[in-house]
Amino acid sequence: MNVCDPVSLLFQTLSLSDTFSEGAKKIALFIKNTEERFEPSQFVKSLLYGNTGEKEQEFILFCLLDVGRADFDLLQKAVKLRQLRRLAAKAAARPNALNDTERKIVETIRQKLKMSTIDHTVYASKKIATWVRSLSEGGSLDRKEAGILALLINSEALSLKCRCEWLSDHVDSYNMRAIARLLPLLTVCDEQTCSLQEIVGRIMRNEKLGRPVLTLEYSMRTDSFEKWRKKFQKDPAAEKLADLIQTQRTKLIPVKKLIPVASLSRLLHAPNTPPIVWIRHALENCTQEGFRMDTGRSTHNIKTLLKDSSFTLSGTILSGSFSDDLYIKLIGPDMLTRKPETETAEPSPRDLVMRCIRNDSLLIRLLDNPRIYNTPGIIEYIAYTSRSLPVLQKIAATRELYSGLANSGVPLALLKNPSHIPLTYIRQFINPRYIS
Repeated sequence: MNVCDPVSLLFQTLSLSDTFSEGAKKIALFIKNTEERFEPSQFVKSLLYGNTGEKEQEFILFCLLDVGRADFDLLQKAVKLRQLRRLAAKAAARPNALNDTERKIVETIRQKLKMSTIDHTVYASKKIATWVRSLSEGGSLDRKEAGILALLINSEALSLKCRCEWLSDHVDSYNMRAIARLLPLLTVCDEQTCSLQEIVGRIMRNEKLGRPVLTLEYSMRTDSFEKWRKKFQKDPAAEKLADLIQTQRTKLIPVKKLIPVASLSRLLHAPNTPPIVWIRHALENCTQEGFRMDTGRSTHNIKTLLKDSSFTLSGTILSGSFSDDLYIKLIGPDMLTRKPETETAEPSPRDLVMRCIRNDSLLIRLLDNPRIYNTPGIIEYIAYTSRSLPVLQKIAATRELYSGLANSGVPLALLKNPSHIPLTYIRQFINPRYIS
């Protein structure tokens, strides 16, 4: 690693397994901590013209463009209570199939809101939709209404989390392609769950719900962000990044919507085109409702994507909305753009584990796969990185996961892990056999 290279230094704390929101916050902290050591233009040149890999460069660019606190967009989807409707139907048809969390959700809603059927849920959905509309127009809720809204949104978030756990538990842990295709959906759902629970807390604290803003700008505070941006935009070499960030500040397109369009844009450009070019092209062709771009002479490159999709091709003009099939077809398992040549490629065990590191249910199932624990360094990486006690306890209690040449570093990684692993699980590793 070149310690004089800002991006190399940044990746001491930044990881491709981070969410874009977390990445933006880490970048903001890095900029603050190194503002006397590196000029902003040095950071930009290191990113765009240094030795940064294409995937790392793409990840950082999407972190810089991440939009946070888009409360009303998320709330308007959540108030449809789709997960609670599914849960109500499940409770009516197969009550014994409910897990403990789902049963608790159903009982809480039944006791506090007298809701027990799908019809009740539909009525509640229509009612709270009017409250959210009022909030978006600058109105306010009384204490009782805020409590009901918070309870229903929190229940919707918990139901969504249960659904994700069910999908993780029932995917074939030996089918790595299936897991790779499921990962983007699980990642999006996990982030929505966290965002909804954060919104619930702000509703209960009677805080004003914020409008969309760049996560980087919000983390740095607007004054510091503006100072940083104006410094590097004076350099002609940084002009492209300055324009890209300013365009996103104007449009505020959520990154989860931008990535699929960037995948399309990538297909329309030459193979060695830098990520900033096709990301900028995608952003310029996006609106809050969808996208519209001229495919020019590269129309044949995207014709295979038009099957079973909601895209519309009129001459050379491709248009579409931000529908669910964008996620399925155009986001890779690493939550970055999908490369056409890797459409049918199976992800490597290491890449798959890095993307699953925050999904405990799926990660625990992957630990049973011999391809995972027989690949050198993977279990050691999990043992050192994960902060999940169920995952760490499974590693410590399963001989295949801490023995053999491929996993020789696992015992020491478990001992170095800062999580409070019970001593009964790690006592056996406090031995000269594992530690020199």
